[in-house]
Amino acid sequence: MKGKKAWTWGQSDDGLVSQEGLTDEDGPYIEVQSGPLRTQADYGELSPREEVAWEEWWYPVYGFDQGFDFATKDVVFEVKTREGGGLEAIHLLATKPYPGCRLTFEPEGGTAQNFEVDLSPQEPKEVNFQGGNAKSGKFLLTDSTGGSIAEFQYPLPLVEQKAPTIPKKKDESEMTVAELYAEALEADRGTSRKRARELYEKVISKASDYAEAHFRLGVLDFESGLWTEAKKEFQTALDLEPSHSMARYFHGAADFQLGNYSEALRTGNRVVDLEPNLSLGYDLKGRALMRLGRRDQVIPEFEQASQANTKDFRAWEHLAMAFFGAGRNSDAFALAR
Repeated sequence: MKGKKAWTWGQSDDGLVSQEGLTDEDGPYIEVQSGPLRTQADYGELSPREEVAWEEWWYPVYGFDQGFDFATKDVVFEVKTREGGGLEAIHLLATKPYPGCRLTFEPEGGTAQNFEVDLSPQEPKEVNFQGGNAKSGKFLLTDSTGGSIAEFQYPLPLVEQKAPTIPKKKDESEMTVAELYAEALEADRGTSRKRARELYEKVISKASDYAEAHFRLGVLDFESGLWTEAKKEFQTALDLEPSHSMARYFHGAADFQLGNYSEALRTGNRVVDLEPNLSLGYDLKGRALMRLGRRDQVIPEFEQASQANTKDFRAWEHLAMAFFGAGRNSDAFALAR
């Protein structure tokens, strides 16, 4: 996860003043952050019903001297060094009981040392190494059956990071159509909608057949509730690229917002033809059928939507409402739970 980081205000005068408004007397302010984006200046984008997910494990660490050097979801380690940098001991704390563990320390240029240790969340354990002045080595921790719990090299290998080469930004008049579009997309993802619109329009002024720029302008209108204007841009994108499934979906969604439910239903069918594994087309059909009063046909569409994308929770909600509307209360309650 390249966006894993710890962020602080720093120790400048401004940073220290900012911290005073965010903490009491417990110490400096810090945010532990994670995600797919490396910095707060980077922006990503999620399409309708799309998600990005990852797992995190949070647990308290206590009883160590200064902090930790390596951690997994099961155990955390702190390596203790003596004056001069030689490895002296290691602290361990587990997130659940691990009786009868074996810790193996393989010092660089030395003989492996094995230790028996019972680990638990209730008490950190300290293991002292037997002589030697090794400043590096490998640690392996196994459970009572010999199964691996964790292993790491100390010190942890540092990956050399080189500052990226940032190309000199061109003047807009010198940009190609593709470069202008990339600039527009960056502004759009950064929620600078006015700037994004200006750049998309410049792209179209240079290349009126740029389907994606028309689609993006349509999305900006859609987000602003300008359904009619959005439909025009989506239609232009579809005239240029009939297989553009997202333009097709948004065109139908705009019709739905305008109350054109029969048109939305027809468009939902087209989306399903283009993307049978996408939940959006089935869901659009189900919603349109519900508004048209054809409730007997609604449930199969929402079932298809929820099966096409099991993580589309909005489709599951629509299915639950359809069950409830059909008098299938037990099925609705089961989904709600």
